[in-house]
Amino acid sequence: MFQRKTALKAFLPFQKLKENKITTNCVLFQRHVNFFSLAKWDTNCNQFDDKHDLMMNFNTIPNVKTLSQLGYDKNISNEFKKPYADFAMTDPCFRLFSKECVEKIRTELKKEEIKQNCYYSSEIAPLVLRNVTKYSSFLDSLYNSQTLTNLISQIIGIDVIPHPVSLEHCHINVQIPKKSDDLVFGWHYDSQPFVLITMLSDVPKNAKGGGTLIQDREGNITELTFPDAGYAYVLQGSYILHAANSAENWYRATTITSYIPRDFIKYNEFSALQTTTTYTDHNVLAKQYFAYRLETLQKKLENYNNNYIKCSNNIDWNDQHLMQDLENMKAYYEWTMVQMKKLKDFKKPRPMPIPCDMVNDEWLNACFKQK
Repeated sequence: MFQRKTALKAFLPFQKLKENKITTNCVLFQRHVNFFSLAKWDTNCNQFDDKHDLMMNFNTIPNVKTLSQLGYDKNISNEFKKPYADFAMTDPCFRLFSKECVEKIRTELKKEEIKQNCYYSSEIAPLVLRNVTKYSSFLDSLYNSQTLTNLISQIIGIDVIPHPVSLEHCHINVQIPKKSDDLVFGWHYDSQPFVLITMLSDVPKNAKGGGTLIQDREGNITELTFPDAGYAYVLQGSYILHAANSAENWYRATTITSYIPRDFIKYNEFSALQTTTTYTDHNVLAKQYFAYRLETLQKKLENYNNNYIKCSNNIDWNDQHLMQDLENMKAYYEWTMVQMKKLKDFKKPRPMPIPCDMVNDEWLNACFKQK
């Protein structure tokens, strides 16, 4: 009886999906599930519960600044790409996770499996944790939560989904104290369209630095600061020039999750690999990235087949929309080729997880013991 009750808990996510009007036949699904293996999986971890772990709801959407308010023209591309929406960022930071949820995240990050497989280091990032959701069902359920995704979509103003490359879910940056005149990560655009950045560290009362610097169209700089652990902000980092400010007198750990537009036809999404190649196992990255691009390409082809081939009697083959779709397909394919070559032509030693006996636990522990 205990195993059956425990296993049934795993169906809560499916029930929530049904509540969100995503068709799921839980009854039929239950008939084919191995309750004993599912019960074992459920007892090894806790699942994210948006009713208790989330501090934000649809009635408490944070304040948003638009590209227009920062002096940008949403119709003009920057040196990297065209914006996906007029959304720029949330300002100020908002309370996203409860204290209990923050503690759960911290506990998961200290698991031995994550320590063995997810710790990386590079020139631009002394310590990062990658692919953690593979080894934590709690973190995987958190960043695939439909409720959280819906909230992020409402903030941004367009329908988004967590990045199909799961390496970009719950990426952890760990920063050690550094001089104020040194940027941890210099001025840059993100490789993915939108990011959700959440503070995991206790922020001391006398904390200096540690925020995110934002540059408007005129070059004026503002800093987004985190009041405490569990606070977050959302940024269209692929269009807004930004930098990570040094934490002068405290250890700083943040989690970053990327989002892309759900509509793969309207938005030709151009995630890049330039930065992530420096702190990610290339074999894992290549498989996930190519699988995501190939699946999207297949969906695009299916859409074009439905719109143009099956309905060929109703269209003019010189139609402007058809030619534009072909150009979009070509751009999508060529971008994928360029990114995949970055994995092949990478000149430096390929990143691999830090050996367990070389992992500096004190850095991560220090982030959580500062008050």
